[in-house]
Amino acid sequence: MNNNAECVICARDMDAGNDSAEHVIPQAIGGRWVVTGFICRSCNSRAGGSWDAVLTKQLAWLSTIVGVVRERGEAPDVAVTTVEGEQLMLRSDGAYVFRRPTIAETADGNTFNISITGRSVAEVRQHLAGFKRRHPEVDIEAAMATITKTRHYIDNPCQTSLVFGGPEASASLIKTALAAAVNFGLTLDACDVAMTYLRTFDGPLPVDFFFARDLVKARPDDRILHCVSVRADSASGQALAYVDYFGLWRSIVILSRDYTGPAVSKTYAIDPTLGEEVALEVELDLDEMEVASILDGSSGALTDWPSVYARVMPMVLKRAEGRHRERLIEEGVTEAAAAFGLKPGDLIPEEKQEPFARLASRLIAEKVVEMTVALERLRSM
Repeated sequence: MNNNAECVICARDMDAGNDSAEHVIPQAIGGRWVVTGFICRSCNSRAGGSWDAVLTKQLAWLSTIVGVVRERGEAPDVAVTTVEGEQLMLRSDGAYVFRRPTIAETADGNTFNISITGRSVAEVRQHLAGFKRRHPEVDIEAAMATITKTRHYIDNPCQTSLVFGGPEASASLIKTALAAAVNFGLTLDACDVAMTYLRTFDGPLPVDFFFARDLVKARPDDRILHCVSVRADSASGQALAYVDYFGLWRSIVILSRDYTGPAVSKTYAIDPTLGEEVALEVELDLDEMEVASILDGSSGALTDWPSVYARVMPMVLKRAEGRHRERLIEEGVTEAAAAFGLKPGDLIPEEKQEPFARLASRLIAEKVVEMTVALERLRSM
């Protein structure tokens, strides 16, 4: 617990009765660092349901496609559409499924047929149960025995829209910056610019995108990261924070322009796909003109966004491809086990190990080849 005695939002005195645990980086996008003594329970609930919820929704596609590991729950399913209008859902496991099941019923005299294309076995069973309520003679188990599972690779690329920012998401960013700052040793009073804005929503917005240069020193090319960094220096009077989500949403938060406390330079970073903290160095060395441009809205931050997108997005897509490959390997092993009459957790008898390995390898190779062909087709479009 830090030494602040009041809630960052409502300024209410903090005590054991109204204190709450706050994720510095929202839990919904993979944050793990939890602090106390920063925000009261009621403000935490309101901010989480509004500010953080908006930010999380804006980052939902990224969270789901890379497979963010949450402490609680899974990343949400996200609606996507192909360039030709096919409506799909991106699931938390990285697979795409039809947005809605299709059900066709036909009747011929006293005979009827039902065809269900579902997104899971459980969904098909659910629809059959509803059909049985109207037709008690339906044998659900017999119908379930006729199920066939198929994989269909889409024939045209998906399209998505990345939208970052706005008042609520900006407030979430400022809250993250303040939570890190006070737990790095600054007081709330020393973060007067950010704290005042968060409490009043009055005056210039003390946060803006920053893409002019990469402030992360030697940014890894093989890891997706979130980070929050704070630098405070009485010589310049500046206290600044840098918040970076997925390498694509990079923002500067102005904490103070009249800082007189001890020098602070600290960074926290996490790989949200693994839930692991990462050592990272951030060079938060903005000059006075750059800071002023954030407050007056003249930074022109988005002009350098395309180069950032071009660097980070291939890493995101590579991660998605790797997750699908892992699913194919798991499927191949599971199917081979079923062919040998093995159940999950069973040991493979010694005499079956070699033929099992051959079958699993063949099944995995077939699935990976199918995936590779589909990817090459999409890339050629």
